[in-house]
Amino acid sequence: METAGVIIILLSLLCFLSGLLGLINPAWTNLPNRRASVKIFFVSVVLLFIGTSLVEEGDTASTSSASHVPKNSAVTTPEPRTTCAGLVLTRARERVGDDNVRDVAVSEGGTEIVVTYYKRVGWSPGWLRVGLIYEAMELMEFAYTEPACRQLSSFGLIGYSNATDRFGNESETKASEMWLNRDIADRINWSNMSSDRDRFESLLNDYGKLWMHRSLR
Repeated sequence: METAGVIIILLSLLCFLSGLLGLINPAWTNLPNRRASVKIFFVSVVLLFIGTSLVEEGDTASTSSASHVPKNSAVTTPEPRTTCAGLVLTRARERVGDDNVRDVAVSEGGTEIVVTYYKRVGWSPGWLRVGLIYEAMELMEFAYTEPACRQLSSFGLIGYSNATDRFGNESETKASEMWLNRDIADRINWSNMSSDRDRFESLLNDYGKLWMHRSLR
């Protein structure tokens, strides 16, 4: 379709030139008079429109056939289980559910990993906040105590959730973002931290990053 469109566009240009020359001087072409030149000129415009439409249709088809990852899909190419990213992905899926893990992005050299996932609001925004904090605590402890992640220097989690506006319309929005670096993580006694959510929040605020959607503050 796209090739045919290009051919039709070239044909329209030839018609355009013929019509233009015929309008200037019919003797330069085989057209009998200027009225015929006007008709050829009109035909060139129609052919140009058809050819352009065929080319655009070909481009659209090519774009549609390209790979597309749905918004709510999990990671499509998981890391090998023996790598740090692969182990983090496996633990994240166990913690929040396979379909809720959106992405595990790894920097070059594997020194930084960020997990993006979805968590639906349960009983209330307060419960959502508690869940996000505990999930961050567990996954950060795992990442910084896993021997395969010795090269990891920065670890983050970005959580998304559902929100309902004043008109009752529900949409997905960013709910949280938390980061912690290894120099701080190595100082944490995780066995004493695992049940102390308030202490962990305070630590993130002071030494890392803790951002929550305004409805969760």
